[in-house]
Amino acid sequence: MKTRNFFLAALMSLLTLGASAATLYVSPNGAGRGADGLSPQTALKDLQKACDKAQDGDIIKIAEGNYLGSQNAGYIEVRHWITLEGGWNLDFTERDPLKYITKIEPTEIGRA
Repeated sequence: MKTRNFFLAALMSLLTLGASAATLYVSPNGAGRGADGLSPQTALKDLQKACDKAQDGDIIKIAEGNYLGSQNAGYIEVRHWITLEGGWNLDFTERDPLKYITKIEPTEIGRA
């Protein structure tokens, strides 16, 4: 009986998690200041900001381009169970990771 109750509780948690998941968009051509990242038209420019905004179960769709990461150091901090989907074109109508390359890489020192 305890096993069945645990299974039902776990299943309900998963169903609730999936129902409340949001999709965030990140693009080097993002909307800039005031963008909420909730649509391709209001995409965020900063991948770290999207990761900070995301909650458990959210999906972050990332358009092609190079993202500098946290404090331009080439890494991102992820604090929730999220999905990062790179390889989207700039208007988020097609995903092909081999064609639309998404990178997280800092700029070289001395190069702006």
